Amino acid sequence: KWLSDFRNERTPDLLEAAAAALSVGPKKLLFACSIGKSNVQSLQLGHSGSIPITVAFKVRTSNPHRYSCRPATRLLRPGTQQQVSVKLSAQCKLPADYEDCDDRFKVFFHPLDPLQVRCAWPQSNRGFENKAGPVL
Repeated sequence: KWLSDFRNERTPDLLEAAAAALSVGPKKLLFACSIGKSNVQSLQLGHSGSIPITVAFKVRTSNPHRYSCRPATRLLRPGTQQQVSVKLSAQCKLPADYEDCDDRFKVFFHPLDPLQVRCAWPQSNRGFENKAGPVL
């Protein structure tokens, strides 16, 4: 089966259970903007293991020219955690929106069946770029 076939079989209960099993912290990232220096903050994603299903995630930002996230996509197996480094690029001058910056980060997730993990993920992660589940 293709990824889209599995996506159609998802029930809202499974998505809600996956959302409850995931944790993201901190809820707010604060960056000190210095001219000529980059700044890195960490985002911690965790899977409590309350459901025995691997979850794929993708971190996106509202301002991709200013920030980069590594790793941006990954699998979270039950009971594991993943640290995501969010880097504010070095600025040549202070941004115009420096005082009231409203940049955002979203974590998309999608629960995976064991067959999906074995068949789809090692080959490529392209299937998750536009097929993300609900936002945390």
